[in-house]
Amino acid sequence: EEHNLMLIMLLNQWYSQVVRLADSSLQKAPSDSISLYIRALALEAQGNSNAAIASLKLAIQKEPLFIGAHLMLARLTEKVEGSQAALIIYESLLGFAPDYLPAYLGAASALISLERTEEAIIILKKGESIAKRGKAMFQLALAYQQVGLPDKKKEFLQAALATEDNGSWRNKAVQALKQIEL
Repeated sequence: EEHNLMLIMLLNQWYSQVVRLADSSLQKAPSDSISLYIRALALEAQGNSNAAIASLKLAIQKEPLFIGAHLMLARLTEKVEGSQAALIIYESLLGFAPDYLPAYLGAASALISLERTEEAIIILKKGESIAKRGKAMFQLALAYQQVGLPDKKKEFLQAALATEDNGSWRNKAVQALKQIEL
């Protein structure tokens, strides 16, 4: 119940209150990885990336297979420490969550930032096998654009639009495909 209240407060942008409630909850239940994760979300929203990272590391200590905490830690680490440090976290995440497309996309993005394009392409190819939904295929198309493979981008845009999935990504995919075909 406290988690739901924290999430409602987070949605209302009451970040300092979320942190206080999470801290109170953690005094009662120090192993509560969800409270640590929500606390990290609030801290990051306040612009306190280092404190958010510390909270995420504690959440992962409490629950080592917490996929969301690993992903957020990788993204914040990339922002604070750089792509090489984030890549280590993405690789760890892929080690225990090999079907998690955001980890492939994050690892590929980090590799691109490090100018390791060939490795990024290998990671994206591995991610292809799990991308069954339209939005996932659209995300892969964008990643292929980043590594300079326009044919793969077009292939995945077409595949994404061939699915029955809908969402805000669909209009962006249609526009991207139109630009290619011009």
